[in-house]
Amino acid sequence: MGYLMGCNSEKGWRDEQEYLPVIIKLNEAGWQPVTCARANSAVVGVERWGGQEGNDPLLFSVMNRSEKSVEAELNVDLRALRRATRQKVTMLPGNVSIDAERRSDGLVLRLKLAPEQAAALIVEP
Repeated sequence: MGYLMGCNSEKGWRDEQEYLPVIIKLNEAGWQPVTCARANSAVVGVERWGGQEGNDPLLFSVMNRSEKSVEAELNVDLRALRRATRQKVTMLPGNVSIDAERRSDGLVLRLKLAPEQAAALIVEP
């Protein structure tokens, strides 16, 4: 369940403007109980949104649950998700490209997350 940020301050208003479009995009894609993705670090949580069919929007939310910065790899099972081999991965908000490497039937994404940072990743052909 997502929580709407309260914009009772100038910072809260800026955060809401930045993150609300991402939250809406995730909700429109629809939460999925099977992620088909694993982080190599236990402190990084992963959820999948969308991707029911090979042409549906596919997003992942990730969160560094620790109080320290972390560099992690996210392994995505492209075969299970019926995805093509070439995929573009972008971190939201901010539209930052993520380093993605194809391995066997999967995709390895290298992430740098600040303490308690949450982000969404969109995977597109």
